[in-house]
Amino acid sequence: MVICLTGFMGSGKSSVGRALSSALEFGFTDLDDYIVRMTGRTIKDIFVNGEGSFRDIELQALREVLSKIGDRDWVLSLGGGTLTKSEAQDMIFGHCVSIYLRARIGTIIERLKDEVDSRPMLKDSAIDELLEKRSCVYGRADYIIDTDSRPIENIVSEIRDLVQV
Repeated sequence: MVICLTGFMGSGKSSVGRALSSALEFGFTDLDDYIVRMTGRTIKDIFVNGEGSFRDIELQALREVLSKIGDRDWVLSLGGGTLTKSEAQDMIFGHCVSIYLRARIGTIIERLKDEVDSRPMLKDSAIDELLEKRSCVYGRADYIIDTDSRPIENIVSEIRDLVQV
């Protein structure tokens, strides 16, 4: 079983993903971390060439990761914009157990307040505009879990119950 976590930046995908993989004894990949290792560049540096260039690299990384995972038990934390490409949606929806970790704008702003310089998408667009654009795609996930003011352990427990692992 491959569990893919999606949602906006700051929704808890990486933190929940690590805790979930540990609790389930599944492998774990954070797609953004994979991209940094794959390219030898930071996400911010890759974005210098534009969002389109980054999304192409991200799509290539997603293909590689899913190919390497195969049929093993795994948790994959997607980037906040991974599913903006229809090819990525095709790879995830229907092939993985997808979980949208949803957070309110106030929570996201609070969680990201110290990271504006390292998150390129926060400089060019307002969080609420990006979240509104992406919410319909995130909402296609198999499950939606609200992460506001919740301990990671509770979120992990809810996911375990939902996927019955």
